[in-house]
Amino acid sequence: MSGDKNTEFAKIVQEIVALDATWSSDDPQTAETARIALGEIGKDLAAWAKRHGVTILRHSVESGGEPEVRRRCSLVTTTIKHGKIYICVLEGREGRNCFYSCAPGVMVPV
Repeated sequence: MSGDKNTEFAKIVQEIVALDATWSSDDPQTAETARIALGEIGKDLAAWAKRHGVTILRHSVESGGEPEVRRRCSLVTTTIKHGKIYICVLEGREGRNCFYSCAPGVMVPV
């Protein structure tokens, strides 16, 4: 990914990571606000992908355990598809399934 594209993608990922505290809140109204914000960030991701010609890969993970499945879905994760690393951001959930939108990622050593 090019510099501007990387910078924009990193900003989107940072916005999602910033939702972490409200996403796992016990307060239903706070959690709902985070869910709505996540939907808006998902629209930003789709617009970013369209603007830069990036194909978004759909990925789902089945979470397990507790009845509060929301807490079991990571907001940001990675996966490997077709031999490439993808950075995935949570798009939504249904039942035990966490649905992600994934874009090719660039791993830079620290």
